[in-house]
Amino acid sequence: MAHEAIQTILPGMITDGNFSTKQFYFAKISTAADFTASVCTTDGEPAIGVIQGNPTNTGEAVSICVSGVTKVIAGETITAGQHVKTASDGRCNVCDITTTGADTGDHVVGVCLEGGAVNEKITIFFGTPYFKVAV
Repeated sequence: MAHEAIQTILPGMITDGNFSTKQFYFAKISTAADFTASVCTTDGEPAIGVIQGNPTNTGEAVSICVSGVTKVIAGETITAGQHVKTASDGRCNVCDITTTGADTGDHVVGVCLEGGAVNEKITIFFGTPYFKVAV
């Protein structure tokens, strides 16, 4: 069972699409307009935080957890202690932080506190400092 704890929330970000099925997915800053969020779409890209609501229309307000303990949707099986990154669909994947791993060049955005299987809600600590896996 996933948990949440103390968080820093960025309230009132504007959605650039339908987020009705994207609660607990990773978000990034959209280039569409100022103070606009979109769902992460690239494996290993930097994320601003985790979407906390599920607005259905473009232009609606949504809160983003930018730091703290939050739920996120697993894109693969993840266990406690593993570093995590964004998946290409905004879910959460494991990030191999070795310099010879497949994730070289990806951004680590947090660490798993309570794991789970694909499409389950898991618990992560999201926040800085996050880092790019060395090349």
